[in-house]
Amino acid sequence: MNLSKNIIIPREITKELAELCGIIAGDGHITYYKKNGDYKVEISGNHKELEYFNYIKDLFIQLFNKVPTIRFEEDELRLYLSSKKIVEKLISLGLPAGKKKYTIRIPVWALSDKVLGTDFLRGLADTDFSICFKKGSRLKHNYPTISVGLCSKNLIEDIKIR
Repeated sequence: MNLSKNIIIPREITKELAELCGIIAGDGHITYYKKNGDYKVEISGNHKELEYFNYIKDLFIQLFNKVPTIRFEEDELRLYLSSKKIVEKLISLGLPAGKKKYTIRIPVWALSDKVLGTDFLRGLADTDFSICFKKGSRLKHNYPTISVGLCSKNLIEDIKIR
Protein backbone atom coordinates (compact mmCIF):
# COMPACT_ATOMS: atom_id res chain seq x y z
CA MET A 1 0.00 0.00 0.00
CA ASN A 2 1.44 3.33 -1.05
CA LEU A 3 0.81 5.87 1.68
CA SER A 4 0.90 9.46 0.58
CA LYS A 5 2.47 12.02 2.85
CA ASN A 6 -0.55 14.25 2.12
CA ILE A 7 -3.04 12.14 4.08
CA ILE A 8 -5.23 14.36 6.22
CA ILE A 9 -5.98 12.91 9.64
CA PRO A 10 -9.30 14.11 11.06
CA ARG A 11 -8.66 16.37 14.06
CA GLU A 12 -11.22 14.58 16.21
CA ILE A 13 -9.22 11.34 16.23
CA THR A 14 -7.62 11.04 19.63
CA LYS A 15 -5.53 8.23 21.06
CA GLU A 16 -8.65 6.96 22.86
CA LEU A 17 -10.76 7.00 19.68
CA ALA A 18 -8.00 5.22 17.77
CA GLU A 19 -7.89 2.52 20.45
CA LEU A 20 -11.69 2.16 20.40
CA CYS A 21 -11.58 1.78 16.61
CA GLY A 22 -9.05 -1.04 17.06
CA ILE A 23 -11.29 -2.72 19.62
CA ILE A 24 -14.25 -2.52 17.24
CA ALA A 25 -12.10 -3.81 14.37
CA GLY A 26 -11.23 -6.82 16.51
CA ASP A 27 -14.33 -7.84 18.44
CA GLY A 28 -16.92 -5.33 17.29
CA HIS A 29 -19.73 -5.12 14.81
CA ILE A 30 -21.46 -2.09 13.34
CA THR A 31 -25.09 -2.36 12.24
CA TYR A 32 -26.26 0.31 9.80
CA TYR A 33 -29.74 -0.12 8.32
CA LYS A 34 -31.30 3.10 7.05
CA LYS A 35 -34.61 1.42 6.18
CA ASN A 36 -35.55 0.43 9.71
CA GLY A 37 -33.39 2.93 11.60
CA ASP A 38 -31.17 0.29 13.18
CA TYR A 39 -27.82 1.87 14.05
CA LYS A 40 -25.83 -0.09 16.58
CA VAL A 41 -22.28 -0.71 17.76
CA GLU A 42 -21.75 -4.05 19.43
CA ILE A 43 -18.65 -5.58 21.00
CA SER A 44 -18.56 -9.15 22.26
CA GLY A 45 -16.05 -11.09 24.29
CA ASN A 46 -15.39 -13.65 26.98
CA HIS A 47 -17.64 -13.53 30.06
CA LYS A 48 -14.52 -13.27 32.25
CA GLU A 49 -13.58 -9.87 30.76
CA LEU A 50 -16.00 -7.66 32.69
CA GLU A 51 -13.21 -5.33 33.88
CA TYR A 52 -12.10 -4.78 30.27
CA PHE A 53 -15.68 -4.21 29.14
CA ASN A 54 -16.09 -1.56 31.82
CA TYR A 55 -12.97 0.08 30.40
CA ILE A 56 -14.55 0.05 26.92
CA LYS A 57 -17.76 1.44 28.40
CA ASP A 58 -15.75 4.30 29.91
CA LEU A 59 -14.17 4.99 26.51
CA PHE A 60 -17.65 5.42 24.97
CA ILE A 61 -18.68 7.74 27.81
CA GLN A 62 -15.49 9.80 27.49
CA LEU A 63 -15.61 10.02 23.69
CA PHE A 64 -19.32 10.30 22.97
CA ASN A 65 -20.99 11.10 26.31
CA LYS A 66 -23.18 7.99 25.82
CA VAL A 67 -23.47 5.03 28.17
CA PRO A 68 -23.48 1.63 26.44
CA THR A 69 -25.22 -1.40 27.92
CA ILE A 70 -23.22 -4.44 28.99
CA ARG A 71 -25.07 -7.77 29.08
CA PHE A 72 -24.13 -11.32 29.95
CA GLU A 73 -25.38 -13.69 27.24
CA GLU A 74 -24.67 -17.37 27.81
CA ASP A 75 -20.88 -17.53 28.19
CA GLU A 76 -20.04 -14.14 26.69
CA LEU A 77 -20.32 -10.45 27.35
CA ARG A 78 -21.91 -8.04 24.89
CA LEU A 79 -21.65 -4.29 24.91
CA TYR A 80 -24.36 -2.46 22.93
CA LEU A 81 -24.88 1.14 21.97
CA SER A 82 -27.59 2.37 19.60
CA SER A 83 -26.74 5.72 18.02
CA LYS A 84 -26.98 6.85 14.43
CA LYS A 85 -24.49 9.66 15.06
CA ILE A 86 -21.83 7.36 16.55
CA VAL A 87 -22.31 4.69 13.88
CA GLU A 88 -21.94 7.27 11.11
CA LYS A 89 -18.82 8.69 12.82
CA LEU A 90 -17.19 5.25 13.06
CA ILE A 91 -18.00 4.46 9.43
CA SER A 92 -16.57 7.83 8.36
CA LEU A 93 -13.34 6.84 10.15
CA GLY A 94 -13.00 3.76 7.98
CA LEU A 95 -14.70 1.04 10.01
CA PRO A 96 -17.07 -1.09 7.93
CA ALA A 97 -20.69 -1.84 8.77
CA GLY A 98 -21.89 -5.40 8.43
CA LYS A 99 -19.74 -8.47 7.99
CA LYS A 100 -16.07 -7.57 8.24
CA LYS A 101 -14.34 -10.88 8.90
CA TYR A 102 -12.60 -11.05 5.52
CA THR A 103 -12.59 -7.38 4.58
CA ILE A 104 -11.52 -5.40 7.66
CA ARG A 105 -8.48 -3.16 7.22
CA ILE A 106 -6.51 -0.72 9.31
CA PRO A 107 -7.88 2.72 8.43
CA VAL A 108 -5.58 4.92 6.34
CA TRP A 109 -5.23 7.48 9.14
CA ALA A 110 -3.92 4.75 11.48
CA LEU A 111 -1.45 3.53 8.87
CA SER A 112 -0.11 7.02 8.27
CA ASP A 113 0.22 8.27 11.86
CA LYS A 114 2.64 6.42 14.14
CA VAL A 115 0.98 7.37 17.45
CA LEU A 116 -2.62 6.80 16.35
CA GLY A 117 -1.60 3.61 14.55
CA THR A 118 -0.06 2.27 17.74
CA ASP A 119 -3.25 3.05 19.66
CA PHE A 120 -5.38 1.37 16.98
CA LEU A 121 -3.15 -1.73 17.18
CA ARG A 122 -3.42 -1.70 20.98
CA GLY A 123 -7.20 -2.05 20.69
CA LEU A 124 -6.89 -4.73 18.02
CA ALA A 125 -4.29 -6.65 20.04
CA ASP A 126 -6.39 -6.46 23.21
CA THR A 127 -9.22 -8.20 21.39
CA ASP A 128 -7.63 -10.55 18.84
CA PHE A 129 -4.11 -11.33 20.03
CA SER A 130 -3.21 -13.82 22.75
CA ILE A 131 -0.19 -14.71 24.84
CA CYS A 132 0.81 -18.13 26.06
CA PHE A 133 3.89 -19.60 27.62
CA LYS A 134 5.71 -22.52 26.00
CA LYS A 135 8.38 -24.85 27.25
CA GLY A 136 10.62 -24.87 24.24
CA SER A 137 13.88 -26.43 25.46
CA ARG A 138 13.14 -25.36 29.03
CA LEU A 139 11.70 -27.37 31.92
CA LYS A 140 8.89 -24.90 32.61
CA HIS A 141 6.39 -23.04 30.49
CA ASN A 142 8.13 -19.67 30.75
CA TYR A 143 8.83 -18.70 27.13
CA PRO A 144 6.21 -16.07 26.14
CA THR A 145 4.65 -16.35 22.70
CA ILE A 146 2.21 -13.83 21.19
CA SER A 147 -0.13 -15.13 18.52
CA VAL A 148 -3.04 -13.95 16.42
CA GLY A 149 -5.44 -15.62 14.03
CA LEU A 150 -7.00 -13.33 11.43
CA CYS A 151 -9.17 -14.09 8.38
CA SER A 152 -8.65 -10.79 6.55
CA LYS A 153 -5.58 -10.98 4.35
CA ASN A 154 -5.76 -7.20 3.94
CA LEU A 155 -5.60 -6.72 7.70
CA ILE A 156 -2.58 -9.00 7.92
CA GLU A 157 -0.85 -6.98 5.21
CA ASP A 158 -1.76 -3.72 6.95
CA ILE A 159 -0.26 -4.98 10.21
CA LYS A 160 2.96 -5.81 8.35
CA ILE A 161 3.09 -2.22 7.07
CA ARG A 162 2.45 -0.78 10.56
